[in-house]
Order: sequence, then C-alpha cells, then structure tokens
Amino acid sequence: MIDRSYLGKIERGEVNVSLDTIERIAVSLKVDAFELFAGHNYLLDEDKRDILEKINLLLTLQDNEELITDLRY
Repeated sequence: MIDRSYLGKIERGEVNVSLDTIERIAVSLKVDAFELFAGHNYLLDEDKRDILEKINLLLTLQDNEELITDLRY
C-alpha cells in the first residue's frame, strides 16, 4: 500500500519513484506502467520514448502473480 501523502508527492513530482512503486501504482489502476507516462511522451526525445516502451515490455513479460509478490516487499 502506498501512503496518500506519498502518492500526492509523486503526482506533484516532489519525490523520485522506483520502478517497483510505478508498477504497484499501475497494477492498482489496472493499466500498463507505460500508460502512466503516455500523456507526457511528447516531452521526451525519441531515445527516452524507446526506453519507456522497453521498460513496459519487460514489465508485461513478467508473470503477474510473481510481479505482485515481488512488489509487496
């Protein structure tokens, strides 16, 4: 579980977020982690967009149950 105040800081860009936290948020929202960044892709150069797509692919290839278990720690 992510504390509401911490989530607010994430939304405002006040804290750095780990990939684990990003995936936990995505799982909770039932979206791909990549979708959390989709609205901001126009701000990124092509290399960074490619990296985000690769991260999303890696996350989607993992078994959901294993990923959820890993993220609880």
